[in-house]
Amino acid sequence: MQLYRPGAVPWAWSQLLYHALPRLGRQGLVLCRPDTPYVCVGYHQDLRQEVDLGHCRSWGVPVFRREVAGGTVYLDGRQVFYQLVLRRREPAVPLRRAAFFRRFLGPVVEALGSFGLPARIVPPCDIQVGGRKISGNGAGEIGDYVVLVGNLLLDFDFGAMARVLNLPGEPVREIVQGEMERALTTLARELPACPGPEEVEEALVRAFARVFPNLEPVAADPELLDKARELESVFLSPGWLLEPGRRLPYREVKIAEGTVVYAVPRAGRPPVVIVTRRGRVAVARCGGAPVDAGRFLGRRLLVDRLRRQAGAGVPGPVAGLLAAVTA
Repeated sequence: MQLYRPGAVPWAWSQLLYHALPRLGRQGLVLCRPDTPYVCVGYHQDLRQEVDLGHCRSWGVPVFRREVAGGTVYLDGRQVFYQLVLRRREPAVPLRRAAFFRRFLGPVVEALGSFGLPARIVPPCDIQVGGRKISGNGAGEIGDYVVLVGNLLLDFDFGAMARVLNLPGEPVREIVQGEMERALTTLARELPACPGPEEVEEALVRAFARVFPNLEPVAADPELLDKARELESVFLSPGWLLEPGRRLPYREVKIAEGTVVYAVPRAGRPPVVIVTRRGRVAVARCGGAPVDAGRFLGRRLLVDRLRRQAGAGVPGPVAGLLAAVTA
């Protein structure tokens, strides 16, 4: 297993190297971080629905659409990325998703433990410390390879993340930011002195070496660099970035496992906003007026209340949404 540690790289290259490896028929572990901020959306997402492209253009924040599933993320140099590329048919690669994440996120949990942080995997693939997410992860297949990507938050700009999202109004943005500040954490928040990115990388190398005893540090060679350059023109093209993805009649922002913000737009009126935590409604608002979920004796009454406030003409799937999130 080859280990690539390029350090701080141009923003797009923090995604291109792991996309290039499977196309060259190589396994590898990449540890890196971007030298400037950018936004990255998941393979199945619709960029126009997910991201405020006008804001990103105004502030010079580029966007990338990866071949791995998952949600929209704001990425910068205060995060350390780990990207694992494995042959899908290797005996050491579990077929079951839960076992896969346990095996290959275990080193990340171990690395956090080396800093005195009691981390745990929250299925399917969040890593939390003290009930707050400190690492987001995703996996997907590229050709005959399976790819695991994730990040460790040394620090995080919650405001910048909320601002790049395409949301129906500033009140919704404030709720999303507040939920992020409640549900996420960072090494800087958890430790008296935050380790630097190189120190975090060293901890990850030691931990991954227990899973891959043959981990071999190598430099990115010309073939890998050429393939990454070739892919750059593809992955940054409008055709790839703006390819239609899954569109919903409402906005759904997953903050962490168990925390989701739903915003149901209404023509000419404030949106209905629902925040669920661990499968229960924690916040429900219609415009500026809160809906007290605790007042209602049962799920049906709450659903009916929210449907009445949303009004006629709200897309049909919203009824199912409200039923699901208040179950």
